[in-house]
Amino acid sequence: MRRAFKGLGMPLQSKLADGAFAPEQVRLIVAAFEGAWHELQAANSQLTGAPYAAMARELLAKRIIDQARAILDSEALKDDALAYLREQMPP
Repeated sequence: MRRAFKGLGMPLQSKLADGAFAPEQVRLIVAAFEGAWHELQAANSQLTGAPYAAMARELLAKRIIDQARAILDSEALKDDALAYLREQMPP
């Protein structure tokens, strides 16, 4: 699980590691994050390259973690995070 969020800020990693989420929720969070990032890569999104990748990953992770208590489906979490990212990042 840590692999998926490797390179993100320590506060995000600690939210997952400190028991704030049940193991099943962590699996959903990781699946949503990996799915969202894979979708961006498959679309050859400019957000996956410099200078946007780090910020895009951080925004995706934050949004997914923030919504994980309300949205209990990894696909819905992924879609929500991608929609949020489109609103936040340049076209």
